[in-house]
Amino acid sequence: YSAHDYLWPMYNGFTKEQHHAQLRERWGYLLEEGHAYTGPVWVSEFGEWHDGRNYKHGWWPSILAYLETEDLDFAYWRLDGTESRGT
Repeated sequence: YSAHDYLWPMYNGFTKEQHHAQLRERWGYLLEEGHAYTGPVWVSEFGEWHDGRNYKHGWWPSILAYLETEDLDFAYWRLDGTESRGT
């Protein structure tokens, strides 16, 4: 399964625990062993604004902690339309 996660507006104000619970509900449950639905999960896309404007909400450290805790594999590449200066 390929999961995608971004700093959606619904995450603003979530604690790390609430964010992790949301991730488990959306796709993290697939990691639970012993079920017919159990399978590998690769987080193929995730991110937020490159300039850190939402870092204070804690989404970035939270998603990294979840990836590490659950021993998930992921891909990260810096491709963001907001990189341009608009000139």
